[in-house]
Amino acid sequence: MTINEYKTVVGELGPRLLQFADYQVGSIEVAKDLVQESFIVLLDKRENVEPAKAKAFLYAVLTNKTRDHFKLKKKQVEVQDYHRIEEDKQAKLDSKELVKLALSKLNERERDLICLRDLEGYAYDEIAEKMELSLTQVKVYLFRARKALKNEIIKLEVEVRL
Repeated sequence: MTINEYKTVVGELGPRLLQFADYQVGSIEVAKDLVQESFIVLLDKRENVEPAKAKAFLYAVLTNKTRDHFKLKKKQVEVQDYHRIEEDKQAKLDSKELVKLALSKLNERERDLICLRDLEGYAYDEIAEKMELSLTQVKVYLFRARKALKNEIIKLEVEVRL
């Protein structure tokens, strides 16, 4: 991949990657950092990545970066979420914030499945390949993830109203 192709990939995928990361981690500032780190990895490995495969490469790197973020910050995220809920009890959460907060409560696989399918629009077979699952597993896990997301949203709405 040439530098010009790299710049094109950054321009085309940057906003979508940022949105994906924002939904994953629930913080636009952290999302910006993770996306930037992902682009740095692509820049370092651009000689080995074909432009046509750059999107899949970047989503894989970004997914790994978000997983690493949660492994390192798991306890901190829980504390931040608690304080955020306490603050939000005084002011209603808007829908987008409610979904982001609920997504942060899901496990990695559930969050990845919902983001890939419902936010990024990947087909089930693409998700199966990307996550190394069978098509049936993707459908079952996605159903369960959506159910878990719904339950988290309901819990958060109840907490905010109390």
